[in-house]
Amino acid sequence: MDMLEAPPLQALADPLSVFYRMTAAFNAHDVEGMLAHIDDDIQWFSVQGDRMDVEARGREAFRGAMEAYFVAIPAARSEIESAVVSGTFVSVRERAFWGDDQSQVALGVFEVRHGRILRVWYYPASK
Repeated sequence: MDMLEAPPLQALADPLSVFYRMTAAFNAHDVEGMLAHIDDDIQWFSVQGDRMDVEARGREAFRGAMEAYFVAIPAARSEIESAVVSGTFVSVRERAFWGDDQSQVALGVFEVRHGRILRVWYYPASK
């Protein structure tokens, strides 16, 4: 029987791979799975117009925010429309869904260091 080879450690830390694993955990509403891909000191910013709010700072704040989000929006999911990697940053355009006919386009910039998401700037755009 052939054994499956584990991916090289470098592939596990690749910013785009980390981002896609995080998105898969989000779509499964797997908060623990999401936590596996974030840094203990994560900072998540929501940017709308000329305002930038801190959505979560630190692992426990992120856990609480995601648990509350999935309770409030049980149909939440994300489809990635495009992604670009520049060094340790992944810039994405996604369509966020929260119901059968409710969605919005959003842009996000994810900073990935040592295989974990350190900072996120999230820009909700339009329906």
